[in-house]
Amino acid sequence: MMKRYLRKFAFAERMGRSQNSLDDLVRAGLCMKPVKVQRMALWPEDEAIQLMAAFEAGMSIKEVKDLVIEIESNRAEAAAKLLEVA
Repeated sequence: MMKRYLRKFAFAERMGRSQNSLDDLVRAGLCMKPVKVQRMALWPEDEAIQLMAAFEAGMSIKEVKDLVIEIESNRAEAAAKLLEVA
């Protein structure tokens, strides 16, 4: 199954925030950095769902930051595995 990605405006809309507010969350460590594909900033949909669930569950700021670190770490590990195979 192919992984789905959200563009910035779609992710911000799903989060109920403006694009500038999404940028603020990324800078604060409360949202994952986007995956860059050429000039586009994209967020994997499964990661976006995890983050939205964390906010909806009322997780603390520290818990959300820890989740973001974990998600980005998992992303880096997956990329490293792909490079090993290639």
